[in-house]
Amino acid sequence: MTPVFFESQFKMPVMKLDLRSTVVPTSKGSVIISPLDFTEDQFRQIEDLGPVAAIVAPSLLHNTFVNKASRRFPKATVWGVPGLKEKCPDIQFDKIIGNETWPYQAELETKLLQGAPRLNEAVFFHPESRTLVLTDLCFNLRHPQGLGAWLILKMMGTYKKFAISRLVVKSIQDKNAFKASAREMMKWDFDQIVVAHGELVRSGGKRLLQDELQKKIGLN
Repeated sequence: MTPVFFESQFKMPVMKLDLRSTVVPTSKGSVIISPLDFTEDQFRQIEDLGPVAAIVAPSLLHNTFVNKASRRFPKATVWGVPGLKEKCPDIQFDKIIGNETWPYQAELETKLLQGAPRLNEAVFFHPESRTLVLTDLCFNLRHPQGLGAWLILKMMGTYKKFAISRLVVKSIQDKNAFKASAREMMKWDFDQIVVAHGELVRSGGKRLLQDELQKKIGLN
């Protein structure tokens, strides 16, 4: 089965930020990547896909609704990235990506982007649909909403385009480690890119991301 997407918006004082969660059905159960403040209808749609095996907080910035999802799916394993246990002691993380074996690797691969410890983003690849799932590495807000959207997104370098934000670039402390992780990610045979903020890149995603990585961090 192909990934299923759920959307919502986070209302900030000066703009509305698009949010997306990705649910990937696997033979071992569904994996929820970056859970939203799911509505009852969205929860039911997820349940219709089958049992939920895992709930994933894929970066240090995407953990807000993990507990809500965990209460709905108490049998699911809660995964986080390095640093989340310390940052969020109120969340019971069962396992940490990169520290323990990821049991869905045959159907949903994952890698941790090294060298940016303020984000520690885990990226995912679904081979069957040739889909790369990102969280904050790239934005693709083509139709931003709110009076302050222009200013904020211009400052981040992500206004109305697919782009790696300045926030990500500034968070990189070990450029060589980050580049090495990015090279490993780019070995995946993806075409579609899913971002947590903005529109899906339905095709041509690998070339777009390669160009951004070359431009922003000098990845050849």
